Amino acid sequence: MPTRFWVWILGLVSALVAGLGHSARGESLDPPVLTLAPGAILPLGGEAAWAQGHDLPAPFGVSATAMFMVGHYRVDELRLALGPGEPTVSPFVAVGEVKARAQSYMTRWDAWVLPFLDVYGLAGYTMGTASTNVTVLPPLSPTGSAAQFPIKVRYEGPTVGGGATLAWGYEKFFVQLDGNYTYTMLDFPDSAVHCFVVDPRIGLRDKVGPFTAAVWVGAMWQYVPQTLTGTFNFLPGVTTPFEADIRASEPWNYTIGTQWDYGKNFSFLAECGLGDRRHVMFSLMLRF
Repeated sequence: MPTRFWVWILGLVSALVAGLGHSARGESLDPPVLTLAPGAILPLGGEAAWAQGHDLPAPFGVSATAMFMVGHYRVDELRLALGPGEPTVSPFVAVGEVKARAQSYMTRWDAWVLPFLDVYGLAGYTMGTASTNVTVLPPLSPTGSAAQFPIKVRYEGPTVGGGATLAWGYEKFFVQLDGNYTYTMLDFPDSAVHCFVVDPRIGLRDKVGPFTAAVWVGAMWQYVPQTLTGTFNFLPGVTTPFEADIRASEPWNYTIGTQWDYGKNFSFLAECGLGDRRHVMFSLMLRF
């Protein structure tokens, strides 16, 4: 059985979970209010907003985030080059649903460039496991009959990316729309995963003792336009090129979360994701 091939496939699929949920992770949902300092460069247009009576957040922020995730992914199509010519779909190989678990540790730097627009960069490290069952039928099966092989692999690698958040609030209510792109490099040859995430949410904030607390509900959409290519040794001494189209089993999941701001500069955030993809995330933030 070409175990090395499925290790490659699973490792690349697993990075999709790594890209999951970096969305607006670590941004201040409703940043601690801070009167705009005279001569402040950011946010652009901040002096006019301040003159109209608006409180503005500290323009810069840094955060540390830990996220733990479980996701399901599927191989839409697997193409093998068993002979001369381009790779084609093989009726003799079937791949089950892929279950991936990941933990991601990220740092995030952001700046409010406009009173309603926050831009940020992401950098961190992701590790995890992925498992599936692969069924191989004759004549490709090495046993001469249908054979199923459970495959489980471990993976890790750095993740970088960036994005932007649009924010709007009225009295105690707020709405946000975040979009970001992440790029994960795994510890497999020629392996990289590109992930796009859109994360809308709506919430409520109010004073709770010495804190400003926010709660929200939202949704997360993930798009991973990924076609994996490479080669593996399907039979001893034979190198076989392959192509695999991979995507999330369900592009949407739902989120609920809370954030607690203490004073003007410190925040703690917690969020969980529900649905086919699940996650738990914690973040500590400093604004200045």
